[in-house]
Amino acid sequence: MGKTLPSAPWGVIETALRLAREPMETLDRAKSLAGDAYILKSVWGPVYVIANPTIVDALATNFNWNIVQTTPVTSESPEPFKQLAGDTSVTSEGYFHCHYRDSLRNQFSRSRLNDYAQILIDSFGQHSSGWQQKGVIEFSQSISDVTLDVVSKGIVGVEFTEAEKKQVRTTIDQIYNLQTRYLELGPAVTSWLSPLAFGHRRMTAKTRQLFDEKTVEASRCPFAKGYIFDFLQKEVGTKNPAIDIGRKKLVDELLGLIVAGIDTVSIATSWAVRILLDHPEIVEKIRAEADAMLATSLTATIGHEQLPYTRSVLLETLRLYPPFPLIVKQSVDEMIISDRVIPAKSPLFFLAFSIQRDQRWFADPLAFRPERWNGRLSEINQSTFLPFGTGTHRCLGWELALLEGCLILALLYSRFHVESASPTKFYPTHKIPYTMKINLTPKGGVRVRLRPRSN
Repeated sequence: MGKTLPSAPWGVIETALRLAREPMETLDRAKSLAGDAYILKSVWGPVYVIANPTIVDALATNFNWNIVQTTPVTSESPEPFKQLAGDTSVTSEGYFHCHYRDSLRNQFSRSRLNDYAQILIDSFGQHSSGWQQKGVIEFSQSISDVTLDVVSKGIVGVEFTEAEKKQVRTTIDQIYNLQTRYLELGPAVTSWLSPLAFGHRRMTAKTRQLFDEKTVEASRCPFAKGYIFDFLQKEVGTKNPAIDIGRKKLVDELLGLIVAGIDTVSIATSWAVRILLDHPEIVEKIRAEADAMLATSLTATIGHEQLPYTRSVLLETLRLYPPFPLIVKQSVDEMIISDRVIPAKSPLFFLAFSIQRDQRWFADPLAFRPERWNGRLSEINQSTFLPFGTGTHRCLGWELALLEGCLILALLYSRFHVESASPTKFYPTHKIPYTMKINLTPKGGVRVRLRPRSN
């Protein structure tokens, strides 16, 4: 018989108020009071918060069959993400998840990554001239046009108009807002408030229709080059998904991959740009590396291995500010880990934000030190470095995300001087104000002005 985990010292209401004001600091404070595995009293009932990589590793490996990716929902009040994308390889469990995940691996092979990189380079060049004309841009919103091009052209195989891109971004923003409400208020209250989400449901239906039309367009275009689309088209058993009964599943999968793939890179690079505004010496190192690489590699194989210092900057950014600082899971049956009991059907929070700032796992953890990542990627402990998740649901496209992030930073600093366009107030790198929804973003965005380099 195992022991019950210790509890954070606050009741439901105080916990909710603290989380609304300072979410990450509240969870970290609870860790200092109750230990690195504790119970948080919340609107969901008891939530089991895990900030210990040993326990995370045990749950993600030895007990991976007993934890699921998302909290279960009722058909009357599905989570906002599932309202849009249904059950996909991103959200599903069991046989379907394993089958599609294994089958999709080839879509992130070296040759595929090289094609995605070329799409990104071309898109960056097209959009960056418009950024100069605007004078001031919000970086995350602007760079999401580039990441959306990679997804639409590389995965779906067709281009989106500017109006269609805006529609996709608006839908994703609504999903994050409602998903945050879902976690903050719990399923019962969210269901009660569901009439207020009518606009979201209408936008979701409109976006699903858009992707349905795009799959038909891609299937009729002999020059479409959407790799994952091609794979999924074969999986549903026909050369024309427009007439196949599996087309809904195809749309589900494309939407799931797009929601998962667009914002992670734009948020991560936005954090990097915000941090680098205070570190011009690091910018010069990125610029020198980028100049050397881009002078020789634009028509050759492109990989993040050619930008090792830039990759280290990106990894260090992801360590201090993971775009998704909480990994939300749920237990299926009761588990006993390190003599501690986790009951069946209990929400689990893997606290990536806290683990990645813990001095037990990272020396001088609050300092921004890209040099700590000079080793090989294979040496990274997946239980102490969690921006791509862990276990069977670890991000399948993590290497594409690294490649996109490295190329964005290399292209940006090789072509431009980046200046802050907001009133500047200095913050220590580890204390930059943030906004927490489901994701973690710089508070107020990152507004910058781009000046072309003289050379």
